[in-house]
Amino acid sequence: MASPTVKRYLLALDRYKWAALTSFLGILGVSTVIALQPPPQPQYRSQGVLVQNFPLVAFTATGTEVQQRGQGIISEEFLLSDVLLQQVTQELERQGILVEPQTIRNRTEITVESDDQGEIRRVLVTLTWPEREVAQAVLGLMFEGMVELSRVTNRARLVAIIDALNERLPAIEGELREAEQTLETYDRQEGPAIQAAIDGSLLGEISGAQQQWRQNQILLAGIQAEINAIRARLGMSPDQAYISSALSADPIIAELRSQILQAETQLLLLSDELRPAHPTIQQLQNDLQGYNLLLRQRAQEVIGSGSLVNLPTGEQIRQNSALDPARAQLANQLTSLETQRNTLIQQQNILRQAEGQLRQEYARLPNKQLERARIAQQVAQRRALYDQVQAKRIDAQAAEAETVPSLTVAEPPNTSLIQQDAQNPLAVMAVGGLLGIVVGGVGVVLL
Repeated sequence: MASPTVKRYLLALDRYKWAALTSFLGILGVSTVIALQPPPQPQYRSQGVLVQNFPLVAFTATGTEVQQRGQGIISEEFLLSDVLLQQVTQELERQGILVEPQTIRNRTEITVESDDQGEIRRVLVTLTWPEREVAQAVLGLMFEGMVELSRVTNRARLVAIIDALNERLPAIEGELREAEQTLETYDRQEGPAIQAAIDGSLLGEISGAQQQWRQNQILLAGIQAEINAIRARLGMSPDQAYISSALSADPIIAELRSQILQAETQLLLLSDELRPAHPTIQQLQNDLQGYNLLLRQRAQEVIGSGSLVNLPTGEQIRQNSALDPARAQLANQLTSLETQRNTLIQQQNILRQAEGQLRQEYARLPNKQLERARIAQQVAQRRALYDQVQAKRIDAQAAEAETVPSLTVAEPPNTSLIQQDAQNPLAVMAVGGLLGIVVGGVGVVLL
């Protein structure tokens, strides 16, 4: 006799037999469709390897630097750039193969392998394609394009460096020429003073000015002593001695003095015999007045109007013009000594001014030396920068001949069939039938 569980299951199966049968037939049908599907289209894998490329001989630092920078930009985005894929598709089109750039990008896998220092060891490029010939052609063109793209990139970088240096060079050269001109102008203006201080001639000039000033002081003391002695003997100042000497030496004044003396003598002799109103007395007095006027006019001509202030009368002029030869010699000596004294005083003032200027020049010397050192340093810095840019430009121009691609083909593209597991239709149908029985049975229990 069957157990209650079996009885309940049989009752449920009888009640829901069509649902279970439908589930079984549905799953079996799906598995049959899958089993009868045609085998997938064969796929081919084209694979190759790129490695770093170095010039055989590198003479320029710029070329080496550009080559190293070119290694740093190698990436999947760079190797699958739009410009490269566009060139590849255009070449394929010329060969009669129509392919979209995005299709190549989707079917290409790039693996960049680097060492611990970040340097690229190799680049593995894999292309999956349903046609062997197309896969081989596409990856071959891609390898050529990748190598050429790295070379063009390196060359473009060199051209950019050269253009940047050529653009910067005129301004640097202008700054250098300006600094050199500033130094030249400074040396022309301040160089003699700096050199004089360096070789000791500036100190010698200061010392010489002081020694000359002391010698002149001694001369001044001696001259002043002689002036004082002569003034005591003559009873005249140097200005009075000059006036008396000039008046005494003039022959016209001497002639007028003689005529005045003669008229005064006659007037004195006739004054006792004749009355003042006598015509002869009147004539003599008129003659005296005329002679005195002529005497003053001649004195003005000889000495100058500025000196007649101290000689208001003809009597004083006659007195100052009556020097004997000995006194005239002393007066001339006194005048000469006064002239020497005034000359030495002026010279002393000039020496004091010159010494002050020399001392100021010597005091400013450290600042001038520092200023020249600063200007010379600017010239040296700008000269170094100019030489550096010039050397860099020449180096970059020479590096154009060394430009090589950053990549080279280590393993050319090799195309092979991708092995795919074939499906067994009977096994698929059996698995589907078994799954249908399980689903149908479980469905009856759940319902």
